Amino acid sequence: MKRRKKHRRQQKRTLTQNTPLGGKRNLIEEKNILQQTPAWSFEVLDIEGPWGWNNDEVNAIFWTKMVPKLQSFETMTRAEISQAAGGRRHGNNHHFVNVEDLTRKAQKRLSEIRQDDIDAIFSFRLTARTRIYGIRESRIFKLLWYDPFHADNRKAVVPIST
Repeated sequence: MKRRKKHRRQQKRTLTQNTPLGGKRNLIEEKNILQQTPAWSFEVLDIEGPWGWNNDEVNAIFWTKMVPKLQSFETMTRAEISQAAGGRRHGNNHHFVNVEDLTRKAQKRLSEIRQDDIDAIFSFRLTARTRIYGIRESRIFKLLWYDPFHADNRKAVVPIST
């Protein structure tokens, strides 16, 4: 009688790391995502809110300024986008913002549009005073808000420190 050798299946070792928001992420998956370019989604776009996309300012600059900026982001990998530095404190121009760091008005609006089940939103800097906020899932960026009030703590999505 032949005896079969028992082969022990070795489990793949998954490298994980704590995320800034308290979860875990797969480092191999994260490395792959960092090499991908972003894709845009409009499924959660807030049309009517205080940072909604249905206003005269957005209509006036959408095709001439916003679309070209979004197209330029499409030529960059996530790693390149993450490394884009600048701003007031020479920090990162494009970054996650914890929901708890949003203004109360922005937190309330997330609840109103049923997007309050997230821990953070992602901020793309368009100009010194203009941001696009959304929900980043893997390489997909779900556009949410257009914020031309970044310098005005009374109107902004995220208050700035003075």
